[in-house]
Amino acid sequence: MVVQKTIASFLDRKTAAIDALIGRKEKLLELLKEKRSALIDQAVTKGLDPTVPMKDSGIPWIGKVPAHWTVSRLKHFSPQITVGIVVTPAKYYTDSGVPCPRSLNIKPGLILREPMVFISPETNELHSKSKLRRGDLLCVRTGQPGTTAVVDESLDGANCIDLIVVRNSAAFVSSYLCFVMNSTLALRQYEEGAEGALQQHFNVETAGNLLIPLPPVSEQTDLARRLLVIDDNVCRMANRVRIQLALLREYRQSLITAAVTGQLDIPEAPTP
Repeated sequence: MVVQKTIASFLDRKTAAIDALIGRKEKLLELLKEKRSALIDQAVTKGLDPTVPMKDSGIPWIGKVPAHWTVSRLKHFSPQITVGIVVTPAKYYTDSGVPCPRSLNIKPGLILREPMVFISPETNELHSKSKLRRGDLLCVRTGQPGTTAVVDESLDGANCIDLIVVRNSAAFVSSYLCFVMNSTLALRQYEEGAEGALQQHFNVETAGNLLIPLPPVSEQTDLARRLLVIDDNVCRMANRVRIQLALLREYRQSLITAAVTGQLDIPEAPTP
């Protein structure tokens, strides 16, 4: 009984210290997430030059924007906003062929290649309305509405399943628009009309009516480049913290296992 109490007391002290450190690391992850979001929101509404003249956008949740920017609905500068294969898409699936991203493949700014479904070239032509082109944007309709990524050259000519397709245009830089559509600014618009709760469906009409702050194309290019650097730096820091968290959790478990199986020499607490 004395040995059991000694082990329990030892583990209580050690795991409490580890849990406190895990809590601090988890808090740091949240702070990094908030920092990333704040930096992106600032860049896509105010730009990166604090000295530039500003004007009222006329939109309360956007506030002031640089005087030389416009604020326009997405449908006014994208030549087409459409939707991928929606009606019983599974009947078209094949073991190989034309890749078709689905909502589970779309993360903010990233298209995951696994797991991917495929359709035949014939089906792709049948649904040519949603055939993808490099620079198009894909937006999730259900689950995490509005989550957006850019189609790269490897998916040029592919298709998609139940996703919003925003066609590329000379009026915008796709990587910049992707940051805008994943920002808090866009998220707030996805929530409109849903009593503060995220809508379960993001449709063509919702996408077309998104209000987008739009700098000149040359400035979009610069903003996108600098936002990619910011995003990469924050993601690197977050990944380091995640690795540290995994190691701490692994150490906590191994410490418990070693203690209860007699692999540790645990000194008895001194008698008061």
